[in-house]
Amino acid sequence: MLRRAQYAGNHREVIEAPDGTKVSLRIEINRRAKRIILRPDLNANEIVAVAPNVGLIKSAIQFAQSRASELAKMVRKMSDPERLNREAPKQLNPADRRFEVVGTNGDVLSVRVSLNRKAHNVILRIDDVNHEAVAVIPSIRQLDEAKLFAKKRADRLLTRLEGVPEPAPFVEGGEILFRGETVVLRYDATLAEARFEYGLEPAIVSPGKGVFFEARIKQFLEKEAFKTLMERVHEYSSKLGVRPPANNNIHLKDPKTFWGSCRKCQGSKNSLNSEYRMTFSWRLICAAPEILDYVAAHECSHMREMNHSKKFWRHVEKICPDYRRHEFKLKIVAKRLRQVGEKPKTTFDQPSSPKVFI
Repeated sequence: MLRRAQYAGNHREVIEAPDGTKVSLRIEINRRAKRIILRPDLNANEIVAVAPNVGLIKSAIQFAQSRASELAKMVRKMSDPERLNREAPKQLNPADRRFEVVGTNGDVLSVRVSLNRKAHNVILRIDDVNHEAVAVIPSIRQLDEAKLFAKKRADRLLTRLEGVPEPAPFVEGGEILFRGETVVLRYDATLAEARFEYGLEPAIVSPGKGVFFEARIKQFLEKEAFKTLMERVHEYSSKLGVRPPANNNIHLKDPKTFWGSCRKCQGSKNSLNSEYRMTFSWRLICAAPEILDYVAAHECSHMREMNHSKKFWRHVEKICPDYRRHEFKLKIVAKRLRQVGEKPKTTFDQPSSPKVFI
C-alpha cells in the first residue's frame, strides 16, 4: 500500500483543453479528502488533483479532463508575467499587512493579511480574539485578489464582526461565564486558592496579582471542570454498561476545533471492557450544566459505538434525552465560551483563532 501511495504521489498526466492549452496535472493521495479536488499549485505552476485513495486515480484524471477549460484559465493566470513574480519576498511588506474596505453603509473595515503557504486559495475569516477580519493568502502574488475578494464581501464581514463577543480576560473586576451564569472576578489576599462565593452577586474570589491571579482563576476552572466531568463520565458509563476510563485517561485541554473526544487506547480489544482515552475542553465548565452533560454523554456513547450512526445516537438519547436542544445551545454559546480567559493580542506572528470560512 505504501508503494502504491508513493506511485500516486509522483503520477503526472498532461491533459489538453479545447483551445489547445496543455495542462500539467499532478495526482496526490489524501486519505482525509472526502472527494476528488482540483486545485492550483502556485509554487510549481501546475494543477493538483487530490484523490481520497489510489483506486480513484483514473476518475481524478477523467474529472480533470471534464474541467479542462477551467483548468486552462488557471494555467494562463499562473503564467501571466504581470501576476507571476518568482522573486517575491518571503514575508509581507509592512504596508501590505493591512488594507481597508468600505461597506455599503459607509463603515470602514480594516482587514489583516496573513501569509500561509499551506493555504490552497484566498480565505476570509474572522479573528474572534482580536475582533477583526483576516485575509489568508497562499502567495504574495494573490494580494490583489484578496483585496478584491474582501471588497465584494465587506458587508458580510461587517455583519460577522457585529456578532463576535468581546474577550473576557481573567482580570480583577472582570466578568466571565461559570456554569452558564455571569460571575465577577474578585481579589482576596487572605485566601489560599480561588473559590466560588455567593453574595450580592456570584463571584470567583482568588488571591494573587497579575499573571498569578490569572493562573489561579484558570486552575480553579480546570479543577471544577475535571471534577464535574469525572462524575458525569462515571455516571453515564454505568448507564451504558461499559467500564469508565481510568482517571489518568481523562484529560483537559483547550482544543479549538472540538469540545470532547474519545479514542480507544492502543492495543485495546474491541469489547466493552476496552480502555479509552477522553479529552475535554476545560471551557465546558463555563457553559450551562446541561451542555457539559451532553458533551460527556456524547463521548461516553462512543465507548459503545465509535461512529455517529443511528445506533450511536440512540445511546446518546438513552442517557441524555434532550441532547438535540443541548447541542443547539452549545452552538449558540460557543463563541462566547471561546472568549473566556482571552485578551486581545498586540502581535500577530501566529494565528490566534480557528478559521471561520466565509
